[in-house]
Amino acid sequence: MTRFRWRIESPEAMAALGDAFGRHVRGGEVFRLHGNLGAGKTQWVKGLGQGLGVPEVINSPSFALIKPHQGRLALHHVDFYRLTNPRECEDLALEDLIAPDAVMAIEWAERDPNFHGWDAIDLSFEFGEEDHVRHVAIECRVLSHDNLTHEVIEEAGFIQGVTAL
Repeated sequence: MTRFRWRIESPEAMAALGDAFGRHVRGGEVFRLHGNLGAGKTQWVKGLGQGLGVPEVINSPSFALIKPHQGRLALHHVDFYRLTNPRECEDLALEDLIAPDAVMAIEWAERDPNFHGWDAIDLSFEFGEEDHVRHVAIECRVLSHDNLTHEVIEEAGFIQGVTAL
C-alpha cells in the first residue's frame, strides 16, 4: 500500500501533477477524487487528460455526469456531485467502462464510497494554509498502482510548485 502527500502551489502545478499521472497510466486505472468544491479535482483531471494526449479542453461534467475523451487511452471523466444516493451511481453502469484501454477519474467519489474501492487509486484534495495552496494525498492498495504512484512521486519532485509533505 502506498500513501503519499504533496503540497501544490498553483492550478498549473496541480495540472502538472495530473499530467504526470496521465503519462504513466497503463490503462484500467480508476481514480477516485475526494475533496470540497474548488479544491483542485477538475484541474487535476485536466492535467491527466493532457498527459493522455486528449486534444480538447476538459471541464467538469457536472450536468452530463460522464464525459468521454480520447487520447492514447480513453478517459472517462465522471462527476458524482449531483447524485444524491449510491443507487444513482449503480444506474450509470460505470463498471462497463473500466477497460484495459481506458482510465476513469471520478470527482466527488465520496457520494458512492463503495464504488470500485478495493483497487481504485484514491486522491484527496484539501485546501492548504494559504488561499492558493492545496494538499493532495494519494492512497492505493494494489501493487501495479504502487508502481505507477512511485513513478509519479519520482517525477513530481521535478515539477515546479509541487513539494512532497
